[in-house]
Amino acid sequence: MSSFQARVVSYFREVSIVVIGVLIAIYMGNLKEQYENNHFIDQTMIALQAEARKSQKSINTVLEKHLLIMDSLRVQLESGNDEESLMDLVGRLGGIQIAQNNNNVLRFFISTKAELLDYEMISMLSEVEFSTNLMNRKMDKLLDFAYMSLQSADLDAKLKFAAYLSNVIDSEGEMVEQYDELLDKYKDYFPEVEE
Repeated sequence: MSSFQARVVSYFREVSIVVIGVLIAIYMGNLKEQYENNHFIDQTMIALQAEARKSQKSINTVLEKHLLIMDSLRVQLESGNDEESLMDLVGRLGGIQIAQNNNNVLRFFISTKAELLDYEMISMLSEVEFSTNLMNRKMDKLLDFAYMSLQSADLDAKLKFAAYLSNVIDSEGEMVEQYDELLDKYKDYFPEVEE
């Protein structure tokens, strides 16, 4: 073999070693990125599950109180009782409550690595976010009316209050169903927890 051929073979050998080294580095980088993405998804799913369960529990608690107020309003409206003011009625039953419904994990996840989740999950989480905003707007309307009519014992004011409260209750019920669906559909992604 001539010296020229020896140099060419040596050159290709060195290039081959460099190419193999680069390919190994790319492969290792991809493995590391995949591991980090899987770890990120696992941590996000744990946080998402905890947040969903906490929000669902909060909404359920508030929904029960609102249903008690609605039942009491129904009894007063059916009996024509205009002696107890809205403030006394609502106060006697624990007041109007606002559920602590957080979507922090959703917002964080979508702003960082949304491409790691499937579209259906992002869609469900977006529906939860929309329903949260809608429920908050309904609650604002209820509270605006309540502040203007707290001293009133008038049946018309109680009927309007009941209508606003009914809208809030509908949203709360829908939110509970959405969380049930989310937690059930993705239960395989969530870690087992004791309740």
